[in-house]
Amino acid sequence: MPIDWNAVVQAPDFFVFPVLISVGLIVLGIVVTVQWRKVQQAKYGMYLKERLIERGFSADEIVNIVNAGAPPERTTRTKRRQSFCKQAPC
Repeated sequence: MPIDWNAVVQAPDFFVFPVLISVGLIVLGIVVTVQWRKVQQAKYGMYLKERLIERGFSADEIVNIVNAGAPPERTTRTKRRQSFCKQAPC
């Protein structure tokens, strides 16, 4: 009995649509999660600033408090070179 190659070749078409839908849902889930986290961080930051204002902190104190928890800024090669050139002529 010969193999029906048309049926073999067309069989993957059956699975393409569900795979594309699955990948799309995963990507959508990742995007929604990242955006939700950003919104929550912004809400917490606003809540913190409101509480500090209610307690009577000055603007400089609030900036110091908010920036104290911020991760350090990543240095790029250009920034490192500029700081090196300030110390010694390039």
